[in-house]
Amino acid sequence: MRRTYLLAILTTAVAAAAFATQYDNNSNPHAFTQSDCFSCHFTLPTESSSEPLRFTDTISNLCARCHDMSKTISHQVDIAPSNRVNIPPDMPLDSRGRITCVTCHDIHRAYINPLTGRRTYFLRRDVIGKNFCISCHDTKEGIKQIQMESTSADINENSTSVQFHWTVMNKSHGFANFDVIDQSADIDPLSLACLDCHGDGTDQKTTLNIGVFNHAEADIGLSHPIGMDYETASDGKDDYVQVGYLDKRLKLFDGKIGCCTCHDPYSSQGGALVIGTPDSYQDLCLACHIK
Repeated sequence: MRRTYLLAILTTAVAAAAFATQYDNNSNPHAFTQSDCFSCHFTLPTESSSEPLRFTDTISNLCARCHDMSKTISHQVDIAPSNRVNIPPDMPLDSRGRITCVTCHDIHRAYINPLTGRRTYFLRRDVIGKNFCISCHDTKEGIKQIQMESTSADINENSTSVQFHWTVMNKSHGFANFDVIDQSADIDPLSLACLDCHGDGTDQKTTLNIGVFNHAEADIGLSHPIGMDYETASDGKDDYVQVGYLDKRLKLFDGKIGCCTCHDPYSSQGGALVIGTPDSYQDLCLACHIK
C-alpha cells in the first residue's frame, strides 16, 4: 500500500504559474524519480502524513527552475487576493494568504484526464478559459478585476489613457470566427483559452487545430493565423523579421504563433497589445512583417 502511494505521488506534477512554452502532447513533463522529490521538498511523502511537505524554496522560484516565466503569460502570484474575489477551498493560498502557482495548479493531478483523454495542464478543475477564471472571479466586482469590463464609470471604450479587456471583448464578441486550415497540429492552450471567450460562441473547446482567427471585424477587420511555426513561415523570406531577431515581447509557443504572441490578457494597455496601442497597431505588425 505504501509503495503504491509513493509511486502515485512521485509521478505527479510540480505546479507551474503558467503554461510552459514547450508543448509535448506525448509525454508527462513532470514524471519524476524519487530523487527528484528533493529538488522541491525536504522530505519524502509518507502514507501516514497529512501535512503538506515543506518546500525548499518559494513556489515561484521552484517553478521558475523549469518554466521560463519571461516567455509565459502568467497570472500574478505572490500577492494576496483582493476582497473582490472568492477563493474556493480547493484552490489553496500559501501560509501567508497569498496566491501562488499551486493555487491554480494541483501538484498531484494526472497529466491526462482519464475521462476525457485530454491534457489537464495540472489545473485544479476540469474546465479551462473563462469557466476556470470564474472559480474565483465569481462576482460582479471580481469580473471587473479581470478586466472584462471597466472598473470606473469615468473610463469609456474610446479612452486612450487606460484601456480594459472589456473593450476588446465588446468589439470581437459576436464578430470573431476561427477557421481551421490545417488539422496537423493543435494550437497552444493559451490560444485555446482566448478562443473560449473570443471565438464564435460555440461550446467550450478542449482542442483546436491550426487556423486563422478573424477578429475585431467591427473595428479594423483584422485576421491572423495561429498555430503556425514562425521560423518555418519566415525562413528565407525578406519580408519577415527572422526568428532570432524578434522583439522579446513577442512570445512564441513551441516556436508557434498564438493569440498571446500579440496580446497579453493581463495587460491594462489598450487592446492588451504587447507592442503599440489600438491607435498604432501597425507597430505590432511591423515587429514581424518588414513590408
